[in-house]
Amino acid sequence: MFLSTIFHAVETVLLITGALMLIRSAFQYGQRTGDWHHISLVVFNAAVLSRDELRWRSCAIICLLVGFVVKFSSLLLIVS
Repeated sequence: MFLSTIFHAVETVLLITGALMLIRSAFQYGQRTGDWHHISLVVFNAAVLSRDELRWRSCAIICLLVGFVVKFSSLLLIVS
């Protein structure tokens, strides 16, 4: 019971942090280029990003991936 609570808290923090980092990267791209209609490029095309935007995007993807791994591992531990 206690372990599942810790997993849930860590998962929530990682997923929210990753989403906020991705949003920050998108806003930085939008402010830099003025192209607010194509901020989805932050997720799909890293070639158009500046160094700072790329750093935020990379950290966001790492946080999201680790959050999903924690989520699936907690599901496996709860089931077994």
